[in-house]
Amino acid sequence: MFSADKNLIYPNDEFKSLKIKPGLSIINGEGQCRNTACFYEDIFSFFYNYPLKICCLDKDFEQNEDTLKYGNHVINLAYHHDTLYGFDFTNQTAFKPIDKEILEEIGSSKKISFVPGGNVLLRLHSITNMNDNLFYQIDEIRKILEDTTKQKSMTKEEFNDLVLKANKLVIDKQEIIQSFITDNNELTHEIKKKILLLK
Repeated sequence: MFSADKNLIYPNDEFKSLKIKPGLSIINGEGQCRNTACFYEDIFSFFYNYPLKICCLDKDFEQNEDTLKYGNHVINLAYHHDTLYGFDFTNQTAFKPIDKEILEEIGSSKKISFVPGGNVLLRLHSITNMNDNLFYQIDEIRKILEDTTKQKSMTKEEFNDLVLKANKLVIDKQEIIQSFITDNNELTHEIKKKILLLK
């Protein structure tokens, strides 16, 4: 919907998109979990004071020395009814923190773990936030994950209902969405041209 050509592919070169601000790859029509997470983080930052993405280790994916150090998946942290969740927009699922580094999928026993090294890697390869303290969020993330374990989380049924409501909202607002796409068509293609020049 937000890419210049209205499509999205999964790039084979997993480090290619790190040459630019990761969320911009969506406009170019390609992206992996980190690009999706960065894109949503950019959107969240307009509405919330605490948008975050975190790198995780998902044992369902390939594991090696690099993934143990940097993670192999990226999700967003966001609040819903004052409770923090890990939202995995790539796989359309959500996680609840069960301690300061472990999150469990809602309605499942699947677990993923927070990997700080991956967050540092994302910051180092982003053209923005280069003046940030690369480690400033790590302790804060651990603390807020741990604090959230004390709160009651939504059920799988409540999450599914949330997804249905979000999808319905998108359908109901198609006129506004199409107007936004039309109004920004020239700009998105200009951004895509500049992205291609960076590769």
